[in-house]
Amino acid sequence: MGYRGLVQQQVRKAFSAVKDLAVDVTLVEKVATDFSFSSKTATTSTPVTKVIKGIVLEQAAPSVKIADAVLSTTLKMKILLQSADISSLDIYDKATIAGAIWNIVPPSIDNGFTCEVNLAREA
Repeated sequence: MGYRGLVQQQVRKAFSAVKDLAVDVTLVEKVATDFSFSSKTATTSTPVTKVIKGIVLEQAAPSVKIADAVLSTTLKMKILLQSADISSLDIYDKATIAGAIWNIVPPSIDNGFTCEVNLAREA
């Protein structure tokens, strides 16, 4: 077994070791729309979902700066996923965690073993 296989095995072992600290993350694929020029109709695909385990690394509440008059109602979260669970993060645009729908926002960092994903939603 090469080093790549060894590291992937250790990542799987780490995710199983955290047990209930890992949360269910439902990734939702982007909805594709096709247009038929002959019938002049648009059809949209049914969103495909995939449930995987993720670890919440950070969660930030909305920030409010009264002096600068900058108000933000955006909740932010950073999660860690196994790269082996997702073929490409580019095909997903939303994630559902504990019933809340989050938008996947850049940047996402994928090192081939784990993937750090930034999420955001309105409060």
